[in-house]
Amino acid sequence: DIIIGVGRAVLNAFYAQGMLVEEGGLYVEIFKAARNADGSRDSIAYGYGPGGEFDVPAGDYVLYAKLDQAEAEAPFSVKVGERIDAHAVLNTGVLAISAPGADFVEVFGAAKDIQGNRKGFGYHYSNAPQTTLPAGDYVIVRRLPDGGEAEGTATVTAGERTEVTVP
Repeated sequence: DIIIGVGRAVLNAFYAQGMLVEEGGLYVEIFKAARNADGSRDSIAYGYGPGGEFDVPAGDYVLYAKLDQAEAEAPFSVKVGERIDAHAVLNTGVLAISAPGADFVEVFGAAKDIQGNRKGFGYHYSNAPQTTLPAGDYVIVRRLPDGGEAEGTATVTAGERTEVTVP
């Protein structure tokens, strides 16, 4: 029999330091730490939800975690027979939007790039969406069925819920 030396990695993420993500929408993936010639990394395993446990060969890895619009990476190492808790800090909060009468809401980063464009952070066919976003400033655009449009702003703080109304 060939015995392969493995360890166990338990994967989690935090909204902010010490605030564990307990949502099933959390996506986690383990990559080998070493990069290939083209700069990519080999994926070892992936799963959904917090507390996922994976048996992996001893070595160095990177945990990739994504929750809605927030993502983070964290390096970790596994030794044979060891159980390691690996976690990434997403530095994220929740934005709850109320846009009465709207049929479409879109979220953008407040900062514009050199061409004057804002980075998109998702859209919703709802007048009361909730989304998880990296900490920062945002512009919310709501559209009414008749084509009317309005903007609002919000600041998302890591580990907190922000509520905003765009009339």
